[in-house]
Amino acid sequence: MVATAEAAGTRTVALLTDMSQPLGSTAGNWIELVEAVELLRGTRPAESPGCNNDLRELSLALAGWMIHLGGQAATPEAGYAHAEAALTDGSALRHFSR
Repeated sequence: MVATAEAAGTRTVALLTDMSQPLGSTAGNWIELVEAVELLRGTRPAESPGCNNDLRELSLALAGWMIHLGGQAATPEAGYAHAEAALTDGSALRHFSR
């Protein structure tokens, strides 16, 4: 998929993740959305049962790459830091709410 997207002129990256366990503690479209909003609000438990906070870490890693590929950060790590700051200062939730 990466090769196809790159051939079409789209900067692309793929993150390989462990799909043998859930990322969050819920299943189902609506309740997963609730969990995502809890993450944006900072009210999601730091360590949810069965997921070891992977939802937050993977979300930040993906956001870091998107920010980098979008030209807003020099590296994926800088994009990660930008995304983490947006979670911390509440701007990610405000943007989502708009």
